[in-house]
Amino acid sequence: MVWGGGERDGIELVVVVQLPDLELGGLRAEPELLDEGEIVVVRFLIRNSGAAEARNAIIRLYDNGKRIKEWCVEALGPAETMELSASLRLGVGNHQLSVQALMADRELSLSNNEAHGEARVRAAGLAPGPGALSAIVAAAAGILIAQRRRGCDR
Repeated sequence: MVWGGGERDGIELVVVVQLPDLELGGLRAEPELLDEGEIVVVRFLIRNSGAAEARNAIIRLYDNGKRIKEWCVEALGPAETMELSASLRLGVGNHQLSVQALMADRELSLSNNEAHGEARVRAAGLAPGPGALSAIVAAAAGILIAQRRRGCDR
């Protein structure tokens, strides 16, 4: 500041800006490998590591770049964490899953507003489960026993 005779006064003004800072992490698909028709549960954490409340945050879930689910988090206080989840039926193939947080208000950092994960869905009938495998082994054993009996009857 300049006063009267052009001398500087030693007054210092400090402005403290308190902003929210949303962080997304821990994205996981349960199970990560599933068969066609099964349901996968996608879970992730959202945390506000800022000093102010985060309001009206939009959280979007994407599957291979296509938006498939959206949430609105009305309020998340400083140091508060919440888990969000979605139960989904995905098509056959590999799925690159991602979540993104968007806020109309400013926040400290945008670099931590995404998280990524993956899931893989196998086509029905390609990968038999334990019950189907037992049935296949039992049928094969029955065929072998039948063939041996025929061989002994000659």
